[in-house]
Amino acid sequence: MVRPSRPGRLFSAEAQLERTALAWNRTVLVLAVNGALLVRMAEQTGLWAEVAGFTVLFVTLPIWVVTNRAYRRVQGGPAGALFPRKGFTVGAAALVVAVGLLDLLAVLTHR
Repeated sequence: MVRPSRPGRLFSAEAQLERTALAWNRTVLVLAVNGALLVRMAEQTGLWAEVAGFTVLFVTLPIWVVTNRAYRRVQGGPAGALFPRKGFTVGAAALVVAVGLLDLLAVLTHR
C-alpha cells in the first residue's frame, strides 16, 4: 500500500495539473487524427470533408500551444488556474462535438 505524503491527502495539486495537461494533449492528438482522416476520406465523401479536415488540423495546433503554455505557466499552482477562462473550455468542447458530428457525417455519406 502506498501512503500519501500528507495524512488525509491522497492526490497532489501538481499531479492534477499534469493529468489535466496530458488529457488536453491526448484530446488535441485525437482531434488532429480525426482531421487527417477527414482529409483522407474526401475522395469518397466530397470536398466538404477535405475542407473540414484541414480546418480541424489547423485549429488543433493553436490549441496544443495554448494548453502547453498554460500548463508551464501555472505548473505547481492550483489546478483551477490552468484554464481560468471558461470560454476556452466551452470552445474546446464545442470543437470536439463538431468534429464528432463531422466524423458521423463522413461515415453516413461514405460511398
